[in-house]
Amino acid sequence: MSSVRLNIAANVASATWSAVAQIVCIPIYLRILGAEAYGLVGFYATLYMSLQIFGLGLSSALNRELARLTARPDLPNTARDLVRTIEGGYWLIGIAAAVAICFSADWISNNWVQPSSLSQATVRDSLIIMGCVFALQWPLSLYQGGLIGLERQVRMNVIKIVSVTASTAGSVLILEIVSPTITAFFVWQLVVSACQVVAVAIALWLALPKGTRTPQFKLNLLRELLPFAGGMTGIALFSLLLTQTDKVLLSNLLSLEEFGYYILAGTVAGALQLCIVPIFTAIYPRMTALVAVGDDVGVRRLYHLGSQAMAFTLAPLLVVLCGFSPELILLWTGNETAADQAGAAAPLLVAGTALNGVLHLPHALRLSYGWTRLDLGMGFAMLVLLVPSIIYSAQKFGGVGTASAWLLLGVATFVITVPLTHRRLLKGETRRWMLVDTLVPWTAAAASVLIAWLFLGDKLQRYPVPFFLLFGFLATLTAGITLPEVRHRAVRVFARSRPA
Repeated sequence: MSSVRLNIAANVASATWSAVAQIVCIPIYLRILGAEAYGLVGFYATLYMSLQIFGLGLSSALNRELARLTARPDLPNTARDLVRTIEGGYWLIGIAAAVAICFSADWISNNWVQPSSLSQATVRDSLIIMGCVFALQWPLSLYQGGLIGLERQVRMNVIKIVSVTASTAGSVLILEIVSPTITAFFVWQLVVSACQVVAVAIALWLALPKGTRTPQFKLNLLRELLPFAGGMTGIALFSLLLTQTDKVLLSNLLSLEEFGYYILAGTVAGALQLCIVPIFTAIYPRMTALVAVGDDVGVRRLYHLGSQAMAFTLAPLLVVLCGFSPELILLWTGNETAADQAGAAAPLLVAGTALNGVLHLPHALRLSYGWTRLDLGMGFAMLVLLVPSIIYSAQKFGGVGTASAWLLLGVATFVITVPLTHRRLLKGETRRWMLVDTLVPWTAAAASVLIAWLFLGDKLQRYPVPFFLLFGFLATLTAGITLPEVRHRAVRVFARSRPA
């Protein structure tokens, strides 16, 4: 498990650094660019996520297949041939999508987004640069998926940290010194993206096992991946539609300024990715390898360990961000309008993101066994319900209504998919997972913070930072006490630290 812990630590370090960079830089972006131009940054993020479907599930398939091949070190040429086969197609798809974005720039700037102070020419030029950035960002998911499958996540995260630093700090310098415009912002993203994709591609090829010949394009390897990749494509399609439909619709239904505030609320909820992505990224390839060698006991142990780690690390962020979003946004941005507008939707998005986070472990379990049908069925059913709900709630209640619909989606998915997953793959584990691994620690964390707030809440406005840190500590402590794996490991660490 040492490599899993190391990978989790590297993933957490990278995610934390990315979050810190955003926390520091977003208020600067808002100050220099304004909420409307920042809405274009959110539009690019939404566009990028929406086009992930064209990856055809191959990045996830490469992740899983390379993880399986780690248990078969006698097949080095197969791993290298697989990467070469998928690589070319990924670049072609990225370039084609980028060309489509560039040709659509006029139509989008005139008919979709709704600027008030930005000129149509500025929006159009920004969209064209977005297309070029997209062409470079697109293959990153493939190369990163390969490094994750090979469990070379430390190397991957070093590149991420350097790239995030260059992207955010460089953007601030460009905006402050060169040109305070959204087009200058995206030009710098283009430069950083070019350097990052080259570095990650080199890292993957160096991490692959040494072959006895030059890597070759082999269509039969692609055919073997198609069943799983097809399932992952469907899952990716529904996932993207479910998570991005709100942003796509709101980018048209709301003013660009209001949309910028909704993106800001989503950024607050995105802080939970500090916990979700690192744990899932480290656990999934190891779980896949355990399934490949038939180690059922190891799978069960890793599953509960990962689930409790997810609940434990999510608890302080969930409780503090849900309970004090407006205050945190005001402290962060110094903008009362942003605190009012984004602070209303943020708690709902945070709660929905937390539920989605704990569901990553059952999702990893299903993918490790190659079972994609449940995700496909649930994705279709939820999409049928969610799209009309979002359209109605967005028109009636704006961002808050849309966030409420997304939270209800998380609750329904939690209640339905967890028992079905355990019934097929880990019989008899539903009660333990729902209560012991998830709900009890969250309830305990919320109760401890509520009690502390009742006694000390009147001093919160005078000393916000110390109190937020206190609330986070209480949530972490109480959640840890209720989790068996966390208690056990804490006792072991304490016992080792005591003098003999």
